[in-house]
Amino acid sequence: MTINRLSAVARLIAVAAACLGPAAVAQSQPANAPAAGRTEPFFQIVVTPTNIPNPPFSGRLTIYMIKQGPEKANVDRKLGPADGPFFTDPQPMFSMEVKDLKEGDQIRFRPDQTFPFPLKDLPPGRYWAGAVLDRGREHSSWQKEGMNLSSPYVNFEVVEGKETFARFELVENPERLPKVIKDFEYFTVKSDALSKFRGKDVTLKAGVVFPTNYDPSKTYPAVYWVHGFPSTSDYGGDWRDAEREAWIRMNKSRPTHPVFENAFFIALDAQGPFGHTLLADSANNGPVSQALLTELIPALESKFRLIAKPEARVLRGHSSGGWSAIWLTMNHPEVFGAAWASCPDPVDFRAFQASNIYDQKNIFTGADGKDTPSYRQGGKNLMTVRQENAMERVLGPNGESGQQWSSWQAVFGPRGDNGNPKPLFNIATGAIDQSVAEAWKKYDISLLVKSDPAKFGPVFRDRIRIVAAENDNFFLGESVKMLAKTLEGAKMLGARGTGGYVEVRPNEDHGTLASDAAFNKLWDEVLEHWKRSKMVP
Repeated sequence: MTINRLSAVARLIAVAAACLGPAAVAQSQPANAPAAGRTEPFFQIVVTPTNIPNPPFSGRLTIYMIKQGPEKANVDRKLGPADGPFFTDPQPMFSMEVKDLKEGDQIRFRPDQTFPFPLKDLPPGRYWAGAVLDRGREHSSWQKEGMNLSSPYVNFEVVEGKETFARFELVENPERLPKVIKDFEYFTVKSDALSKFRGKDVTLKAGVVFPTNYDPSKTYPAVYWVHGFPSTSDYGGDWRDAEREAWIRMNKSRPTHPVFENAFFIALDAQGPFGHTLLADSANNGPVSQALLTELIPALESKFRLIAKPEARVLRGHSSGGWSAIWLTMNHPEVFGAAWASCPDPVDFRAFQASNIYDQKNIFTGADGKDTPSYRQGGKNLMTVRQENAMERVLGPNGESGQQWSSWQAVFGPRGDNGNPKPLFNIATGAIDQSVAEAWKKYDISLLVKSDPAKFGPVFRDRIRIVAAENDNFFLGESVKMLAKTLEGAKMLGARGTGGYVEVRPNEDHGTLASDAAFNKLWDEVLEHWKRSKMVP
């Protein structure tokens, strides 16, 4: 039986190889020859007919996996392979660059980027896997781009001494259009500033949720919400946060906070070619803040019944969105009257997660020589900075993965000679380029406050509220502590409830501070702010 099974698989592989089109010949050379005695799994990629205009298709082709069986991965069961990378238990990922694939083409998958080992070294066991051809690269989540191709998930098994074969059929990933939901509107406007910078048409997007007691004869203040990274393939991580909010209200799955009885909820879209733009002007993303302030907000205030005053415009954000809320308010107090930021991305680069980018020589290891953690849960380190960047390299070897480190390098760093962000560190070795670290200083919020307390001090004292978690899963609490010391030393913090403050809460983490209970405490403060400034009754 064993011989027969091997023969059957061998015949299947031979047939598949004979079917491979001309595109495969040019692209099927392995990055490394398989080790003696071990055969690289044969993954056949087939492009099915689609309704996508302008084929052929080019982009980065990635196969994501989740280990099954007795040693199955510690991954949320609701997630599929292509929802990776996974922080709780990093799983195998492999990718290759493809050019000019056409409908009907069949190629053999030969990765040029791998994690955490070459494909030929994939350990024996059962795997659940999916393939994605990312063509768009305009969003940190490939699922939210209609131009990408993906395969249904397949199962296969690696058995020592046997050939491994799996077939992935790439089908169209349909673009999900905004849902028709009560009191919700999807809003877009072309950005001339970003279109000029990127050399193609760029559309600014926002999701708008009307006040629960909306009266078209009145004008209202607005919460401008800045998302973090997507948590699901459907909702979140862009303007869809507003769609989700409207859906929850419509289905009454939780009570609507009283602040929204008399205010708009407007979810901004901070997605760009390198992931989250942090809504900051940058060398790689272009004039993002400028587009927001001079194009999107004026267009929103022309269309909707919004009060066009700083006191009426409040920024609220969590994680990367929290950093954005701080940045926009400290630099544009003439536009935004107040900000509430929870668990913001690093605000002091001496504590960039668990690293000091100015003093350390290597981002992957600390002074003790041990690998620097990047994600923890329940007090246990589950992923390292080295692992996270290795996974990002699979998705985008030149800093274009669209994930967290890609985002930071695009926002904070200069532009490289190849048109992509100049990296802070060598993605293979972790060695820090101190000339790039020096360039990052103009986005170091704590350093900016120190350099110009007369400019930034009053804004933090009167308008910016920051809440962080002592046990933040991404090690973001320490940088907030450092910023607090800077502000306290210059007497730049106001009284709790009436002005700016910084609080690092014990026994909390990145997720608990995103709970409804934690958010409601901040919504209470937003409501009080508007009552004091007479924006709401």
